[in-house]
Amino acid sequence: VGRIQAALPAVESAATPVPVDPQKLTPAIDQLSHLLSDSDAEALACLTDNAALFQSALKSSEYSAIEKAINNFDFDAALETLNAAAARISVGA
Repeated sequence: VGRIQAALPAVESAATPVPVDPQKLTPAIDQLSHLLSDSDAEALACLTDNAALFQSALKSSEYSAIEKAINNFDFDAALETLNAAAARISVGA
């Protein structure tokens, strides 16, 4: 087992953290909030397009919960999580 592990390449972190820029984060949160309020399936595209920004600003559990809720078309749950996260970091929504 040790030889196999030594032969495998080292696992690097999946994403390099992006510094959180409030001038970019606030409009992204506002846009996602608006789409979720309208139960618009474009919310997934918004989340995906801004994934690095959201992942840097939100806790991984918050991001995962929002993504899962959107994928399940539970826009109310996604919006609730987004609003709680935005309040925690004092940005947007």
